[in-house]
Amino acid sequence: MSIAELWRAVSAAIDGAVAERTRRPPVPVAVTWRERRVASIDLGAPLLAVAAVDVDGDGRSELAALTSRDLILLGPAGKGMRELGRAALPGEPAAIRPRDAVGTLVVDARAAPIEILARSSERAEAVALVWSGGVLRESRRLPGFPLCPELRAELAPGRNYFEAATARWDEGAVARTEPPATFFGAVCRADLRDPTGRPMWVTAIVDTERVVRLRCAAAQGECPPGPTQGGEYAGVGVAVEVADIDNDGRPEVLTTRGGAPGDRDRVSIYSRRGEQTSRIYAKEFSAGVVGVVASDLDGDGDRDVLVAVRFAGSNHVSFWTLN
Repeated sequence: MSIAELWRAVSAAIDGAVAERTRRPPVPVAVTWRERRVASIDLGAPLLAVAAVDVDGDGRSELAALTSRDLILLGPAGKGMRELGRAALPGEPAAIRPRDAVGTLVVDARAAPIEILARSSERAEAVALVWSGGVLRESRRLPGFPLCPELRAELAPGRNYFEAATARWDEGAVARTEPPATFFGAVCRADLRDPTGRPMWVTAIVDTERVVRLRCAAAQGECPPGPTQGGEYAGVGVAVEVADIDNDGRPEVLTTRGGAPGDRDRVSIYSRRGEQTSRIYAKEFSAGVVGVVASDLDGDGDRDVLVAVRFAGSNHVSFWTLN
């Protein structure tokens, strides 16, 4: 066993021991699927990625939106959304850029304060931002594109995909998996619990063949049967999410449809029902889905699914909730 593998095993054992002492099995909730457009906003530049983050610790997530030049924090305003803060992406322009801008956006909540890690392909390095005093402030610069709190990679020169040879995992990443030679992006989840309340970690990677592959690791034993247990989904887009929407300890997988940027798109949600994993919901959109997040947006304790939709090249974004 290598030192890195030993470190991951020790970290998982420690996390498992802590979780065992405070274990609380999840309580399932009923989910009603009902789509509703909640906002339509001009962000001033093309949207590249979105992420949910509770910056003020009030139990209600704000929405971080990354454009080709800014990081914007959005919050609720009545039945819509409003801009809470904005920070221009710092640093030098990238020497080589893809034809269409690419961006990654990750929330790192492993320590306080929570950091928002962001990079646009227009910039030569990534930045970590924190919400302090009602303002987004830079805390540090990072190499590569942050794909997960524990994973970074570089784009293939002039392309819109990443190369496995440049991927770097932090020591101790539990659901670590080797990416394919070329891939569009990754999602990592460390806030999941199995039906008994023990922690789970899931990594999803979308390759350039439009297949998302998932790896699930559990604190004790195997992950429960469900969409994340050895799952593969073909024909998907870059926007992918993993979340336990119904809080039953068997996370759902949310995918979009692979196609050209801005083309008609569809969000599909896969869940475990009885003895089978199947698509339980789908919603068509007339434009491309840039991002999908699942978090508690209204403070009621349940996870809300939010979708960001835009036409190719447009600065205008429509935000929809699906439940």
